[in-house]
Amino acid sequence: MEAQILSLNKQMFEVSSDIQQKNICHSEMVSHNHNIAKLEEQLNGYCKKVDVLVKEYSQMTSDLLLMVKDLFNKSILVQIENRQILEKEV
Repeated sequence: MEAQILSLNKQMFEVSSDIQQKNICHSEMVSHNHNIAKLEEQLNGYCKKVDVLVKEYSQMTSDLLLMVKDLFNKSILVQIENRQILEKEV
């Protein structure tokens, strides 16, 4: 009977240790999940900033292309005017 009690005490101690270990693992998992949630929040913030920068860059590129097109058209007009001036002189 005494041996059975000792065996039960040993089993209870092992179960208690196992429960404590699982509680520690659970606590660590909760902590990791919290850290992951923080990182996801930061990443979402960075993604939003990148979206804004991409839109600004796209707008600047579009504006720049319009300016280049305008300069090209003006260059063609100047060439035409110069040609007309040269033709009049000749």
